[in-house]
Amino acid sequence: VRGQLLNEEQGTGALTLGGYLRQLADRYGPRESLVLHTDRDTIRWSYSELWKQSQAVASALLACGVVKGTRVGILMTNRPEFVASVFGTALAGGIATTLSTFSTADELDTLLQQSACSVLLFERKVLKKDFAAVLESLDPALALAMAGDGQAHSTQYPFLRHLAMLDDTDSPAPFEHWVDFLTRGETVSREVVASTAANVSPSDPGVLFFSSGSTGK
Repeated sequence: VRGQLLNEEQGTGALTLGGYLRQLADRYGPRESLVLHTDRDTIRWSYSELWKQSQAVASALLACGVVKGTRVGILMTNRPEFVASVFGTALAGGIATTLSTFSTADELDTLLQQSACSVLLFERKVLKKDFAAVLESLDPALALAMAGDGQAHSTQYPFLRHLAMLDDTDSPAPFEHWVDFLTRGETVSREVVASTAANVSPSDPGVLFFSSGSTGK
């Protein structure tokens, strides 16, 4: 028995997250893809901007050493950077591992251990929570390492090597700010990102979801 090859099937479209986003950007470029209303302003991204931001995240992740199959933790609310982080991880060949911002400190400790993330992209302040402070309280070694050679060396989270923090201010913090994280990616060309994304197959895992009490899906 022989079925139709996927690349010969008409109308199937892209079969990976990165390919899907590129298809959308090519088709709907200047159209609005997402909107975020905040207390201070309104953020609007077109499909082209989402594609650009996702590529920037992918470049930064590759610069951090992400390879195919690397788990990238994403601890953010529903905001543009969350979407760019998921697609950026896919373009870099990693597995977007989403972590709930409703987690308590103890739950986050469990999630970080079970998810085995190598990189953590997180939103610093969510309501009354300061995740920079929470992470530092869970393992002070994380902050000390990041302040040193830029790499985390934690016995509590042995797979975690890099943390980047999304913050609405430039206030001092022991973790790398989002702008500095994206700047890392300037050393990685878009051609490298494109080549990496092209070598992701539909059978590769793309997203894992971890919440308190879960083992991931």
